[in-house]
Amino acid sequence: MLNKTSNNKKGRRHFQIDIKKMNLKKYYIFTIVRNPYDRLVSLYLFSKRGGGGANGNFALDINMQLTITLNSFKDFIINIKNKWDICKIDIRYKPMIDWIRDDDNNILTNKIVKFENLQEDMNEVFEQTGLTYIDFSKIHHYKSENRKHWMEYYDKEILDIVNELYYEDFIVFDYKIL
Repeated sequence: MLNKTSNNKKGRRHFQIDIKKMNLKKYYIFTIVRNPYDRLVSLYLFSKRGGGGANGNFALDINMQLTITLNSFKDFIINIKNKWDICKIDIRYKPMIDWIRDDDNNILTNKIVKFENLQEDMNEVFEQTGLTYIDFSKIHHYKSENRKHWMEYYDKEILDIVNELYYEDFIVFDYKIL
């Protein structure tokens, strides 16, 4: 049921479920989504710290087919737009909607959990599934030191690019387009 989709330099593998081999109706499926504006700022800062194989100047994909400059957030977004044919299939840049729909555009999840409402939305998942409750307020997650609010990284040009590239994510997941 799982297909190997990639292997990175550290030996970690990403797997994707082969949905054609599964009866998804017998599973409770949930996914966690994030505001596209905030997601891209987070990805930029993660890459600047060397995450995902980045070296501080460039974010590279595992096959070295994609190089995204990290000189500034604006350059980062413009590079994504200019290399969208590759970015739209790269696991880091791919629109979230493309992770949860099948070839016929059916959404394959019972619950969409918004990262911004993680505890509240996951409480519904815990109730629905019987999964062990987790208090997310007690889990430390790494944030860049002195990180500004995501809105401070954007100007009109960058907003327009993100709005265009991630339009479906805004609509399907009910995020406000700025």
